Amino acid sequence: MEVVKKALKTLKSEQLFQLDLDGTFEIELNEKLYYTILDMEDGNYIATTKNGRIFRLNHDHEMRVKQIAKSPEEFFELYKGNKSKLESIMNE
Repeated sequence: MEVVKKALKTLKSEQLFQLDLDGTFEIELNEKLYYTILDMEDGNYIATTKNGRIFRLNHDHEMRVKQIAKSPEEFFELYKGNKSKLESIMNE
């Protein structure tokens, strides 16, 4: 998806490889668009917006959408390729 490529243009190719970009799709919540970049495999996602902000989308949480990073680079300070390390973020 072109929108996601532009939003993540500052990332290195090895960082992009750690994301689930082949399965990217658009989710609309609260009249805002999010583009999935990581499938947490439990119905929840890590997603980006057009401007590169990173959010956790948790369908079971009281706060379904929460920003977790202001930029893709900031997200990779949290994420080193291991989805299980993001579990605590998904439930905040």
